[in-house]
Amino acid sequence: MEKDVYLAVYNPGMGDSQLLRLYLNTSMVEVSAWFPYTRSYLPVTAEAFCYPNLDTQTGQECEVNVRHKITSLSLSILRIRLLPSSDISVKPSSNLSLSNDRVTLTLDTKSIGSPAVNFTVQNSLGTKHVTFDFRYYLNYYMKRNDDEHDGGLYIFKSTINDSLPFNHTVANATAYHGSLSHMILITYASEMNPYQQTSVRLRLP
Repeated sequence: MEKDVYLAVYNPGMGDSQLLRLYLNTSMVEVSAWFPYTRSYLPVTAEAFCYPNLDTQTGQECEVNVRHKITSLSLSILRIRLLPSSDISVKPSSNLSLSNDRVTLTLDTKSIGSPAVNFTVQNSLGTKHVTFDFRYYLNYYMKRNDDEHDGGLYIFKSTINDSLPFNHTVANATAYHGSLSHMILITYASEMNPYQQTSVRLRLP
C-alpha cells in the first residue's frame, strides 16, 4: 500500500450515509476526509477488524469502519495515510454476542466443530433459538437418446425434495466489539480439505 491513497466515495442513496466500510490489508493507517469549508483534510474516527485472508492463506484482511457523513447524492474524498505509529485495529474477543438497543444475538459455543450454527435471539418480543447452515440441492437431469438434459437456467429443478448440508464444519468463531460496529466472524472448513475455508460475517451497528 502506498503512503497516501485517495478515495472518491459517492452516496447514491436517498438518505445520508453515516458509516463507511473499506477493505485494506493493514490497520496501520490514518483516515482523513476533505472538508470544503476548511479546504483541508481532517482526521475522522475509524477502526479496523483484521483477520487472516482466506483467499491467499497469507497475510491479513482488514475491514475499516469509518464514521463520516455523506449526504444523499453527494461525493466525498477520503485520504488513507499509511502510518506505522497508528494502529486502529480492534482486538478479537471471545464474547460471541452482538447487541444494540433493539436486539441481542448470542452464538452457542457448542456450534464449533458442527456443520450448523445455533443462535439465541432476544428482543422485546421474547427469546428465540435459530439454527443456520449451508445447504444445496441436486440438479435435475434426464437422459433422452443418450443426451443429458439438465435443469434450465430460468427454471430450477431438483432430483430431491429436501436440501442436503454442505460437507463442512465450523472451525472457529471470533467477535470484534468496536465503538462504531460489532461483528462475529464465523470460519468454516471443508471436511474433505481443511485448507479450503470460507467465512460468514454477522454485523450490528
